[in-house]
Amino acid sequence: MSSTRAPIDKKLELVTALVLAVAVVGIAWCAYQSHVWHTVETFKIRDMNYDIVNYAMKNLQQGQTIVYDTVRFTAYSDALVLKEQNLSNFYYERFRPEMKTAVDAWLKMDPFNNKTAPPTPFYLAEYNKTFALEAQQFASDSESKLEEAHDAAKHSEEYLMLTVVYSSALFIGAILDKLFHRQARLVLFILATSITSIATILLAFMPVGANSF
Repeated sequence: MSSTRAPIDKKLELVTALVLAVAVVGIAWCAYQSHVWHTVETFKIRDMNYDIVNYAMKNLQQGQTIVYDTVRFTAYSDALVLKEQNLSNFYYERFRPEMKTAVDAWLKMDPFNNKTAPPTPFYLAEYNKTFALEAQQFASDSESKLEEAHDAAKHSEEYLMLTVVYSSALFIGAILDKLFHRQARLVLFILATSITSIATILLAFMPVGANSF
């Protein structure tokens, strides 16, 4: 009986070894990719935090700029009302370039006689809130980085899951040699091969991360 069993067992052992070799390579690759995607997640979160800090700073700068412009414009408009030309010119020359553009547009609307004119140039589109626009861009960038970080974390977990799947195939292969019942060995062999094949197919469609950090 042993003479007819040996060739079959040897073929089974050879194919099993090939299947387990694929599983070992799969484990190594999945572990590496899981680490790469975890690194991507870490750097994306770092970049997101950087954008959040800049968002807060730009909003603060915009608030300070508005306060500065408001104080200067209040003094300027008071001088205009009092018809103190020298004093109004003094304040006008100290406006920021963006504020001068808005004030010029506001004056063309004849605000002191035209009731439809806005009360201040701050309501005009010419009053360019540069820092606020930059803050909005940082906010948009931080949201994008957060989504990218979530995607990277998802990929890392998926690769980690495949590592566990491949490991289960290795475990089955380890106990396969301990069995002497041919049917039981054949069932475990088919199970290990199926697990390895399914994991490899899934692995073929997984995104590959580049360790460029």
